[in-house]
Amino acid sequence: MTWDAGVLIVGLATILAFVGAFHVSGLVARAKAVVTLTSQTMAVISDTTLDDEEKERMVQGAALRLFGQFILITLTAIVVLTMPGVVMAVGDLIGLASFAAVSEFLLSWEVIIGATLLILGGAWLVRRH
Repeated sequence: MTWDAGVLIVGLATILAFVGAFHVSGLVARAKAVVTLTSQTMAVISDTTLDDEEKERMVQGAALRLFGQFILITLTAIVVLTMPGVVMAVGDLIGLASFAAVSEFLLSWEVIIGATLLILGGAWLVRRH
């Protein structure tokens, strides 16, 4: 498969926009907070030293916090997933590469495998240091 320079530039910028938006989004931290809150709530439910009214109050509070996290995670994910589309639309608007051509480029097996390996390698390097 052959791609022109415009498609390559917009495609790589799109990948960088997604990775950058995901990195700064805090989605991983929010997901970890949800797991922690869920574990704490399960501990409250199984705590035999608390009476049912205390458990109910604590579990209801946790449920409200979980719902808030759900909303934040959903809105943040929408923003993260919108960023690559914005880059592709701008590339199309300025005539660098059409949205369809960049989509085809990004959905090619070469790019999917290559980007996956690069992102995993980058994550591994960051965690090592």
